[in-house]
This record gives sequence, C-alpha cells and structure tokens, in this order.
Amino acid sequence: METFQSLLERKLFDAIAAAGFPLAGQVTTTADARFGDYQSNAAMILAKQRGENPRTIAQKISDAFDASDLCDSPEIAVVVFLNFLLRPEAIAAMTTELATVTRLGLPAHVPTKKKVSRFVSPNYPTSKIVHAFPALL
Repeated sequence: METFQSLLERKLFDAIAAAGFPLAGQVTTTADARFGDYQSNAAMILAKQRGENPRTIAQKISDAFDASDLCDSPEIAVVVFLNFLLRPEAIAAMTTELATVTRLGLPAHVPTKKKVSRFVSPNYPTSKIVHAFPALL
C-alpha cells in the first residue's frame, strides 16, 4: 500500500517530466500545518540547476500537476516551495482502506535467527582480550 507521500511524489515526478524538466527534488511533510500537508523543493533545485526563475518553473510544474483525487493544484509558496493540501475525501478513502487491510499495511513479520551476545566488563580485573574474544564471535 502506497503512502500519500509516495503517491504525491510519483505524481510530482510525472508533472516535472510533462513540463519538460529533469527529475529533481522530493516530497516531504511540512514543518508548519499552515502550509499544507506536504511540500516539495523541486522548483528551487531545478531553478538553481538551470539558472532560471524558480517561480516560473514552479508555475509550469503546477500547471502540469494532476492529482485531483489526492489534492488540489499545489500552492506556490513565497519561498517557491510547492505545497500540497490533501483532500478530506482522499484521507477518508485511505483510512477506510487501512481499516480493511490486515496488519494495517505493514509487511508480514519474517522471523530472524537469534543472535546471542555476551557482556564482557572492561572493569573486571581478570578481563583480558583473550577472555573477551569468545564474546565477539
């Protein structure tokens, strides 16, 4: 099951490619909820690489962005971050889907081999490297 972040990132990369730019940036959660749920720095990275105005690059990416099932068109922030605000319907659909999935979308547990370790105190008077060697194996 894909997360909102991975879905938005995939759709952002599709929009960047459709706008004629090379893939750049990533989608992260916002530090402040006033700016939406997720944000991307792709326009700033592309502007630096190409030597162009970051706002025009952000506008081209925003025009090519299509994720109407997840969020509205991204908002271009003052510092040229693309901000994404999730639609309540998308959140409700994901919540409903998670409620029906066993293990809440987590992968099945794979048992691993037991690993035994032995604590060897460096302060014990008879501890020498010879005594500690079997504990390292």
